[in-house]
Amino acid sequence: MLNDAVVVPERAVVLEERRTRIDNDPSALLREQLTADLFLNASDRVRRSAGKTEIRRLGTRMRSPSIATGTMPNNAILIVAGDADTAEVRRLAEKNFGPLAARALPERVRLDEPEHSGRHPGSR
Repeated sequence: MLNDAVVVPERAVVLEERRTRIDNDPSALLREQLTADLFLNASDRVRRSAGKTEIRRLGTRMRSPSIATGTMPNNAILIVAGDADTAEVRRLAEKNFGPLAARALPERVRLDEPEHSGRHPGSR
């Protein structure tokens, strides 16, 4: 069960990882900003790692509208790692997710990337 006693210490760990891997590395900061500037509409525009502001807002009460509309068993992926018994995993999945009703999936919006006006460094 996720509660503040579990989430708050983990949030501190994520903030520290962000600080050591990205915030303290000028090349990582440059790569993050460059990717955002190059891909205006693509999913690559979204940072792969959240910024400090977003991380600090994470909590058990936070729930974005996109999560609320996209969370349903027919739009889920279950990942199992390690030494697991297939029958037990299936039993637990059916017990925990089986009672959840499927819903219509929201329409996926695919944005076209605008044409770039600059030359690619490798082009002539």
